[in-house]
Amino acid sequence: IVRDVIDFDALTESQKGLLLAFDHTMFIGVMTTVVFGVLSTRLDTPRTALANRVLWWGVPIGLAGFDVRLITTTALPKRIFAPIMGLSLLFALAVYLRELRASTTSPKA
Repeated sequence: IVRDVIDFDALTESQKGLLLAFDHTMFIGVMTTVVFGVLSTRLDTPRTALANRVLWWGVPIGLAGFDVRLITTTALPKRIFAPIMGLSLLFALAVYLRELRASTTSPKA
């Protein structure tokens, strides 16, 4: 019986980076989109609209640059694009948490 087995020790740094880039893209790109997408269906305010615009531009740009860093194994793109992605996620998280707190403390109409 012949089985196809991947020997991860035989991969080059660029090939390992490609696998890591795919993993990061799936987790950050998909999971955060789902979480913030569900939140945006529940909270539709002008502030959350701003947070959605920041997420719409910041996360994909930051994620693409971070993936370039993983594939090319150079450190410069990580230093530029990881803060863009992180700050846009933190900004959106802060806005959504503030709106969640406001919606739970305000009296029901």
